[in-house]
Amino acid sequence: VQTCALPIYQLMLGASAALPGLLQLSASGRRAWGAFLDDDNRLPIESGVLIDLRVRRSIGRGVLFVDVLNLANERYDEFGYALADFRGNQVGFIYPGQPRVVRAGLTLDLR
Repeated sequence: VQTCALPIYQLMLGASAALPGLLQLSASGRRAWGAFLDDDNRLPIESGVLIDLRVRRSIGRGVLFVDVLNLANERYDEFGYALADFRGNQVGFIYPGQPRVVRAGLTLDLR
């Protein structure tokens, strides 16, 4: 029995590397497929390959970081649900996933 809106298959891969200059690079990719909005598996949830990157650099008691989430700006459906319209037909309502996001910050060790 397949539960609505939960993917049947998921694949995740990741790698990290220490680079010269106290830099660290991390990359991860994920893909999910086989999810549907309805119990009859007629309304699929579209997904793509999502790639995330993180670059970190240690500076004294702190760490600077820059993250890029959904690097390729892939369009995908995050989740949704199915409801009946006025004629009784199943209609899917989809919430799109986030577009590319870049965030930067500083983590401090105050001990």
